[in-house]
Amino acid sequence: MDSMYSDQLFSEWSSQYQPTVTPNQRAKDIAIIGGGVTGLTAAFHLSKQLPSAKVTVFEKSKTLGGWLRSELIEVDGGHVVFENGPRTLRNDFWGARYTKDLISQLDLAADLVRVSKNSAAARNRFIYYPDHLVRLPGRLPDASLSMNILANAALIWREPLFDKLISGLWHNVWDWEEYERSEDVRDESVGAFLARNFNQNITNNLVSAGFHGIYAGDIDRLSARSLLPLFWKLERRCEGLNHQRGILSGLIQLQTNGQSMIDYNDATLRAFTANDVSHKPREELESTLSGTSVFTFRKGLGHLAESLVSRLELSNNVTLNTSSQIDTVRYESGKKRLTIAEGGKQSSFDYVVSTLPPSTLANLIRLGKRPNHGGSKIQESLLSHTYAVNVMVVNLYYAQPKLTPVPGFGYLIPKTVPLEQNPERGLGVLFGSDSSIGQDTAPGTKMTVMLGGHWWDDWSTSDLPDEASGIEMAQAIVQRHLGISDKPVVAKGTLQRHAIPQYTVGHRERLHRIHENLLDQFDGRIKVGGNWYHGVGVNDCIKAARRCVHSIREGLDRHTGLETFGGSEKWALWNRGNDAIAI
Repeated sequence: MDSMYSDQLFSEWSSQYQPTVTPNQRAKDIAIIGGGVTGLTAAFHLSKQLPSAKVTVFEKSKTLGGWLRSELIEVDGGHVVFENGPRTLRNDFWGARYTKDLISQLDLAADLVRVSKNSAAARNRFIYYPDHLVRLPGRLPDASLSMNILANAALIWREPLFDKLISGLWHNVWDWEEYERSEDVRDESVGAFLARNFNQNITNNLVSAGFHGIYAGDIDRLSARSLLPLFWKLERRCEGLNHQRGILSGLIQLQTNGQSMIDYNDATLRAFTANDVSHKPREELESTLSGTSVFTFRKGLGHLAESLVSRLELSNNVTLNTSSQIDTVRYESGKKRLTIAEGGKQSSFDYVVSTLPPSTLANLIRLGKRPNHGGSKIQESLLSHTYAVNVMVVNLYYAQPKLTPVPGFGYLIPKTVPLEQNPERGLGVLFGSDSSIGQDTAPGTKMTVMLGGHWWDDWSTSDLPDEASGIEMAQAIVQRHLGISDKPVVAKGTLQRHAIPQYTVGHRERLHRIHENLLDQFDGRIKVGGNWYHGVGVNDCIKAARRCVHSIREGLDRHTGLETFGGSEKWALWNRGNDAIAI
């Protein structure tokens, strides 16, 4: 390890990052705009971290929970759970930490449904290419090491999906200095970045499928620096990795050394929040989720939102307002107060946490007594980040069990699949009966089909499918791809408009401009969080909420929730074996 890195136990290093004994005395009235998972999580933690403050949540719709929408449907033989939004949570140490802390605090451990790393759902993941399912390389159950090597080698050799895979990996290691980006390149698309580092086949066949599953987005527009930050870092030589030659070499060295590269800001947030949950409950939940790939709840992820709402309704310092149509958010710098106008009524606050899309926030904010929309700079910066995609989610339940041709998590569809194999512009199909075993009591087969995303960007509003059309499109996909011609017992489709924000090239710079303008014109009294900024997953949103709460409690008025997007990223090396950190 390079001399500039100093290795230290995390418990020792984190002692310099402790919450202040006396919380922010300026935070007496706090508003949260948006009652999705980010807003509810922020309200929950604020109610605990600042028990003397008054917290008010404003939600435009009639219900709270945002995209966390689960529906329990009675069928012959039991029930099934349909998800209209996210359906599982990844169990990674850093990304899921704040979600697991929240689960501990809400006493929800007994309601979890976990997918083992040894299950078919974890081991069997597929891509549809060009006209059939292809299993991704991985460990086969009950097979020796030699058999695993031979089977995966044969798979890579015979399937067109993996054409030029080996040459692309070889290129990344041995031709590294030829394609390493120059220091003046600030960002580039995921497609261009990975094609340069590996090759076009890997990028278009494998990577585009993965990004369809997570972002429903176009890899030729999405930001490599924002969505592949570790790869972006590893492309250039890293201090602390002595023999690194590009991305693949760096990943192998980290794995061999038992290390992970983590965002420095994540490390400091972990230090500040170390005592949110006592050691025993956190340890018990980690033990429960040991060996888990992904997890959810018996009643679906909507149960998390419902539990948050139930707990907040019992809190003496939290008010939940639904069907709230906010007209303006006005800031008077002399008083350091924000006034929210809602239906002829005005309320004054010390801080506002906005989980709204940037364009919506731009239309609400005002400065002082001026009639403008908060000044051109802040409005322009917010309106520079408005692109999101529409996704149709169709849930299907069939009476016959085990209808899918193979057990597994499901499959994704890359951009290179011929149009005749995907005229509906599907993104992927999840095998719900395998990926959430223990959630349904009915014996049949459950699947979820996702359609649209960036493929539908050029479609007019009138061209977007209604529920009946979406169900018809989903059935056509599973019949063509899986040979399932049975009629589902229950079929429900939801068109989610502007559901997934797209972090396109230049995302970090756009957020940095928003941060600077919020500081300049609102003195850090407006914090922003949610899937438009910090990541589109539930784990990302919960962590973003926790970061906003931390900045309010500590009185960090130079923070807006976007303070980490300025300048170069700062990284730390974390040793997994002994929980040591090297800065």
